[in-house]
Amino acid sequence: MGIQRVDTRSVAKIYAECFYKCSGFNLPLDTYITNHTYMIQDGDTPVGGLCVILDKNNFRLPPQLPDNVELPDQDRCGEITGYWYTGTKTWSYILFLYALVRAVFLNRKYYFMYAYSYSNTKLKKYYEGGNPTRLYSGTMSTGALECVEYMSKFGLFLIYAKSIFKKLRVIR
Repeated sequence: MGIQRVDTRSVAKIYAECFYKCSGFNLPLDTYITNHTYMIQDGDTPVGGLCVILDKNNFRLPPQLPDNVELPDQDRCGEITGYWYTGTKTWSYILFLYALVRAVFLNRKYYFMYAYSYSNTKLKKYYEGGNPTRLYSGTMSTGALECVEYMSKFGLFLIYAKSIFKKLRVIR
């Protein structure tokens, strides 16, 4: 059981495969390697992770949005992507919380942007728990129909806590 920083191509491939199994979405491996990406493992099995982009020059979302979209102050905002969790053990919950605190709370960013497919009602409902603000809903420059939102770092913690308590009720 542990946390692994995703900083090599081989580890990024493992992370990308696991994220794809959970989300059906692929990101470039360099996204994981060049940013703050943490993978939670139960032995050798990855059970969760998140990627936080703090450098506004590495943001993926703003360049894909139409020019008329009003963005939050990018010096106070980060981007979160590759956020997934499939673990069921208490220790892995604690490790995921530690990774979340390390990546999100221990930096100077106040808000985090993210995107999800417009048709993915499950993710929409999941993120609603963190009280997000919608930035854009429509066609991105990539041609994908997506919703782009942002929320405070406390909103991210809130959705994490709600999902953990929900899982704990199911396990008992």
